[in-house]
Amino acid sequence: MRTFFALLLLTAAFIATADKPRPTKKQMVSQLKAVCQLILDEDYAAAADQFILPAGMSPERSREALAGLVTKREISLSGIDILKTEGTFGPLKEIFPERGPRWMERSAIATAGDCYGLAYKNAEVAGFWTGKQFKFFRMDDVGKLY
Repeated sequence: MRTFFALLLLTAAFIATADKPRPTKKQMVSQLKAVCQLILDEDYAAAADQFILPAGMSPERSREALAGLVTKREISLSGIDILKTEGTFGPLKEIFPERGPRWMERSAIATAGDCYGLAYKNAEVAGFWTGKQFKFFRMDDVGKLY
């Protein structure tokens, strides 16, 4: 009887975790390319929807910050291609165990379970998985990959 209940609990736990699909590296890379293209096309309002921005950030400041991602070489299509082939993807606590919690705190994210990272050399990307898409809260040196 105990075995039956243990099996029942395990099945319930599996079903509960199976509800929310886990993201993949391919999804993060695809979304990174899309957001990079939005910034290159100067569609800053659409790009801003892909990020967790500081509360109260004005649209003007948001445009400046997003445009700066390209001019400061924090993001580029060629860098994303390198992340696609060479980058390591996984839960944020595994990819950036030391710095990830600080980034989450600055972005007011309470739980690490839905945060994922993508890294290669000095390039860093962190995003919160909503269940359907990422909301990026860290992007650094992706445009400097070559």
